[in-house]
Amino acid sequence: MSSRNWRYFAALGGLSLALVATQALGQQVEKRPEPQHNAPAPESGGQGEAPTINLVMAAEPETKASSEESPEKAGVEWGTWPDWVIVGFTAFLAFLSWRQHELEKRLAADTGDSLAIAKQSADAASMSAKAGQELALAARASADLAKRQLRAYVQILDATITPLKAGEPFCVVVTFRNSGATPAHDVVSCLSVQSRETGAGPPDALPEEREGFSKAPLGPGEAKPMPLDLPAPTQEFIDRFNRGEVTLYAHGEITYRDVFEETHYSRFRLYHDRTRGPASFGTCAEGNEAT
Repeated sequence: MSSRNWRYFAALGGLSLALVATQALGQQVEKRPEPQHNAPAPESGGQGEAPTINLVMAAEPETKASSEESPEKAGVEWGTWPDWVIVGFTAFLAFLSWRQHELEKRLAADTGDSLAIAKQSADAASMSAKAGQELALAARASADLAKRQLRAYVQILDATITPLKAGEPFCVVVTFRNSGATPAHDVVSCLSVQSRETGAGPPDALPEEREGFSKAPLGPGEAKPMPLDLPAPTQEFIDRFNRGEVTLYAHGEITYRDVFEETHYSRFRLYHDRTRGPASFGTCAEGNEAT
């Protein structure tokens, strides 16, 4: 119960006490006896006259009985209200207190129900948000999986070299293929062949000159050769190559765009020495990567 309600009921209780005190004061006023005044005896006019005796009858009991027999006259005066007014007023206060208590209980119950409903709503919203996030992640994973399954993949298929003969040009051919399920667009390739001392490692930089297929598409399963003609070697170079002192390196890059408008590349680094036979290339440990 709030402090305002307590002050309200305290004021009503004080008013009830004031009414009870007023009624008690009125009863005391009714019981107070009235003073009696006897008329003095008249002086004798002469010696021969007998004294006159005045008889006064007490009328107080009759007046008291008269007041007790007619309560409706006493009720006219202030402070002599019937007891049922006080009793009824006190009962009214008790009813108000009980009613206030019941309202507070109902308010507490409604508040508890509202909090429970709010908690359930919050839990449901949290579960919905979590389910939405999981659904979004699943949709994104499905989209990524579809892209990986349907996109184009351009990879190196093979690399060959013609026999080295003094005074005759030779050719290196690198063949790549689209092993994906959709075409590759804007295909551009570059190839460089260099000779280095064995053990020095392959060159790091990619060639600046790039030869393409006019950015023509490369269909699924389609292969394209990438030839590079080289000048005729000397007999000294051929002798050093046969002794294992010189290694040939073929490296380059292929760029293309898939059907999802994403750009990819395939970088390769190959080597050819006397251990590889007359026409084949091997793959270097580093420099081969793709997206």
